[in-house]
Amino acid sequence: MKTKERVVFITIVFAMFAGFFASLRILRYLQSVDAEAAIFINVTAGLMAMLGLSVLMLIHSREVVTEKTNARLFGGMIVLTYLGVICDNLSWAANVSARLSTVNYILNIGGYLITPILLFLFWNYQNRVFLDEPRHIGKINDIVRAVAIIDILYVILASLTGFLFYIDADGRYVYGNGSLFVYICPLIMVVCSIYENLRRELSLQKKIVLLSFDLVPIISMTFSIPLPQYSLVYLVFFVNLLLIYGTVQVKTEQELAEKTARIAEQDRALAEQQIQVMISQMQPHFLYNTLTAIHRLCAKDTALAQKTILDFSTYLRTNMDSIKNTAPIPFEKELAHTKTYLEIELLRFSSILKVEYDIAVTDFKIPALTLQPIVENAVRYGIRSRVEGGTVTISTKRSNGKVYLTVHDDGMGFDVNEKKNDGRSHLGIENTRNRLRQMMNADMTIDSRIGEGTTVTMILEDEHETVIGG
Repeated sequence: MKTKERVVFITIVFAMFAGFFASLRILRYLQSVDAEAAIFINVTAGLMAMLGLSVLMLIHSREVVTEKTNARLFGGMIVLTYLGVICDNLSWAANVSARLSTVNYILNIGGYLITPILLFLFWNYQNRVFLDEPRHIGKINDIVRAVAIIDILYVILASLTGFLFYIDADGRYVYGNGSLFVYICPLIMVVCSIYENLRRELSLQKKIVLLSFDLVPIISMTFSIPLPQYSLVYLVFFVNLLLIYGTVQVKTEQELAEKTARIAEQDRALAEQQIQVMISQMQPHFLYNTLTAIHRLCAKDTALAQKTILDFSTYLRTNMDSIKNTAPIPFEKELAHTKTYLEIELLRFSSILKVEYDIAVTDFKIPALTLQPIVENAVRYGIRSRVEGGTVTISTKRSNGKVYLTVHDDGMGFDVNEKKNDGRSHLGIENTRNRLRQMMNADMTIDSRIGEGTTVTMILEDEHETVIGG
């Protein structure tokens, strides 16, 4: 969680605790005016919910590691529930004085408006976390959104006309003729949520949590119809948020933490592979032989010796820089590095080594030090193992939404089904295969026949459609 977002969460938590302590003053005020016992029960229950919501928000802000939108949705439900409790508490306090009629009126409207917004927020949270659908699209989603808007408009219009409720001359809240209609829209939203819940293959635990969030508030609302002096809807919402956090949200946090740890471990393993590849390409015999070749050139061809020193320096620097490349690089860079390696090898084996290029496609990316190890194997184990030598051919082509990068040599070849016990290091091949799979979800095939040669093909997803140079 970023510092800015954490500051916002902590600020909200402090505001919640401030609201809680302010509500304690309400209790003292109610005692001074000798309010009814039912009002004390409502306010006391509200205070318990406010304190619990403040603590829940504090825990959520400190431990949240889930995807940003999910965290905001859950935090938003906490805040809305808290606001609902505040509206209830203050409206009960204002219900004892005619001087607070206007305040009482506004607070009751606010309490009614929060319910459809909270249910719509839960609908989206349910789709993302429970049903694993970041964007729920369809007729049911349209129905839920439309019903929430209708409910909000109804609350505003019915309150202004006194159809939903009105405040009498003594400052008391009085139900209007249309008070029962305010429950219809939330009921439709709940039915939609239950439908989505039951038609999915969810665990029993998730189904129970979803049903509790949908049904219990509705039962509470229904209970308040014959007993209007008690209003515990938002206290029930708070209990359901605790249930969600304890049984689902925390589990989701843990699963994401484990996933993050696995990704970090994969990144570490990939970095180690890159180091191993670099080391495998800088074997002492290659370094010594290259330096020896340069030494001989100094006496025969100074200009070529200088060029070879620059090539060798470029080769070493590219190997070192590859450790930092945790993302694929342009193919042209890897090809240039491979050509540098081949030019150094041609100094020593020009009589038996030939290199050909058939590059039809260049606009794609591959992991660093992917092509060069394959080419080195072709030179060392294919061509140099054959007395008369041979040719290494590097080619690329695009076909059927794939890019094919091929390294072919007409050298000794080997039996691909036979386990290698020849003392050679095949680390480069295995690392290349693993890195292609991990970094690009790409594949690599090896086709070899003894006495005919070896063909290694890397198969990558094509991100472009135009063919360059072919």
